[in-house]
Amino acid sequence: MSKPMDHIAYLSQEIGPRPAGTEEEQQAALYITERFQKETHLPVEIEDFTCSTDAEMPKLICYLVTILATVLALFVPVATIPAIVATLISAAIFMAESFDKPILSQLFMKGVSQNVVAKYEPTYDLEGAGARRRKVILVANYDSGKVRHDLLGFMPAIQRPLQYAVMASMCLLPFVILIRNVVFAGQEIAATAFMVVAIVLAVVVAIPAVFIGLHKAAAYNEGANSNASGVAVMLEVARRLGSGEAAADTFADGIMHDEATARAAGVVPEGATISYEDSG
Repeated sequence: MSKPMDHIAYLSQEIGPRPAGTEEEQQAALYITERFQKETHLPVEIEDFTCSTDAEMPKLICYLVTILATVLALFVPVATIPAIVATLISAAIFMAESFDKPILSQLFMKGVSQNVVAKYEPTYDLEGAGARRRKVILVANYDSGKVRHDLLGFMPAIQRPLQYAVMASMCLLPFVILIRNVVFAGQEIAATAFMVVAIVLAVVVAIPAVFIGLHKAAAYNEGANSNASGVAVMLEVARRLGSGEAAADTFADGIMHDEATARAAGVVPEGATISYEDSG
């Protein structure tokens, strides 16, 4: 019988990094399938599906097109109209991608991944019928990603504001270029002022592009904490269900730790609050 740490060790050390759509991810899927079959005795199947080979590339293309078109428009006036058209198209595609309307993303849906699905059917129990008999879906990702430099320090706190700032910048740039190169053409002071505005907006767009570049250059991690630990918990829960260790009366005398004990054990993230509800 495997222990949760055995699953974590195998996924993170024996297989190692498991990017989506790779052979290593498939090896992890086969391992999980085998554990389901041997230790939980639950029916299991593998469901293949297509996945993106590079989820960040569509937005990166939009960033680079916008920046390049802006530079051309500012320093090569004859390229004004093509630059405006390019930035408009880039902004439209970016907004569509941001709101889950894939356009460029479809070009990168060439990878093959898989879901490992096991199903537990509890025996019928008259006493368990009613509101307590509810379907529960337990999910865990088993792939692993790259080191995220954009999640260090204060960066997570500015992710959402930066996203909105980038959206606004990409939508404004075509109009700033139009005003600077057409409306105020030949007016040095006004043209210079709008040139500064365009450069500031382009810099805002360049920030996430830099982070994507750093992310692409980063190494893949072994994913012991994310996501092998989640898989280990899922397999342990499935094992207990399949072996009958999770009967209804198993948890009749559960233990409720107070907030001080939970914080002392280090299981409460810093800044998190705890609330208890008595449903009895």
